[in-house]
Amino acid sequence: MEENIMNEVREMNNYRSNCGALYNDDIYFYPEISNVLMKISISDWKLSLTQAFDNHILYGNRRADYMCAFEDSIYAVDENGEYIEKFDLKNKKADYVNMCGLDRTWGNFAFITNWEGKLYLFPMYKLEVYSLDMRGMEKVNIQSYKHLEKEIGCNDNTQNYITGGCQCGERVLLYSKDSTIIVNYDLKMGNVLTKKLEKSIEGCLYAVGDASLLYILTKNYRICCWDILEDKIEEWLDLSRYTVGEDDFEIMDLTEEKIIVLPKYGEEILIINRKTKHVDILKDYPKDFIYTGAKDKVNFVRAIETDDCYYHMLKKANYVLKIDKKNGETSWCKPIFLPQDEKVELYRYCNLKVLGNETLTIDELLGLSSPNEEYDIPVTIGHSIWNTIKKA
Repeated sequence: MEENIMNEVREMNNYRSNCGALYNDDIYFYPEISNVLMKISISDWKLSLTQAFDNHILYGNRRADYMCAFEDSIYAVDENGEYIEKFDLKNKKADYVNMCGLDRTWGNFAFITNWEGKLYLFPMYKLEVYSLDMRGMEKVNIQSYKHLEKEIGCNDNTQNYITGGCQCGERVLLYSKDSTIIVNYDLKMGNVLTKKLEKSIEGCLYAVGDASLLYILTKNYRICCWDILEDKIEEWLDLSRYTVGEDDFEIMDLTEEKIIVLPKYGEEILIINRKTKHVDILKDYPKDFIYTGAKDKVNFVRAIETDDCYYHMLKKANYVLKIDKKNGETSWCKPIFLPQDEKVELYRYCNLKVLGNETLTIDELLGLSSPNEEYDIPVTIGHSIWNTIKKA
């Protein structure tokens, strides 16, 4: 029983993703192992493969930093900033637009969103806004706001001018952990303005908002509320009593009734009523829940959003956390992994050289080791067979 649960965690590691896009009740995503397009049904949580797309280039260990659905296509922004890819779901074709000037293998973008048929990308270490018309897929346009460099507080030692962002109606609000300046980008007008926050805020760890209110989680674990329309900022709630050290919390989700605060390293999830400010602590995890990550590693990845819910994958666990966007109710979802024939097909298609710690059945191992002119045999095949036979 214990080995079965551990194997669920190992499989989850292969299929985990930090972003996805909803289309017809399926979340499309890249799995951890490659940029092959997969999907998971939000009705029964079954994983499945998608058909091959013409012109799609398969990379090993290449992930997306952002994905969205628009019309009948899925769009994926490569995490190293090399390209934006379009998957035409009806015609089964892929298309690419190249981006230039980004040189990190990951951590290029502070925030990405889509609005009225355009993608907007905000780099961490450049005072620029990238935009792409998703219908045309022709060229990424670049808008600079380097003239605000002094106002934002940038200097030669600044590695990341911006560390995060969120969308509030027609605005994108960008923030930094080391600054009290909020960058306000108007999606409709294309204007860039700055707002200086109160000194007591000491920089933003995370922020979420709607068209009128922005909730800011500060470095000293206060939640401050900025009334955008009235331009008033106040300390809304002190969370320091729930912390034991630095970096205890990292992610917030805003629902109509509640704010959910997720831990960075720990287990306790805070559920805050927006009207009463009452804080409940969610400690109940499924009985067969297992997390195998190190204590000094981040637990949750940012949400895969649909119109109704947030879905958070954990980095090394066998469940997904679901949060209702209306009432803030939480529930745990357990993915149903690929059947044997599809798993073998995926692993061979991705040309995996290392299978990880996942325990495969004899039939799966034989399927992977069958002669096939198109794919190489994984180098760990003999070791995996030997371990499986020993446990049989």
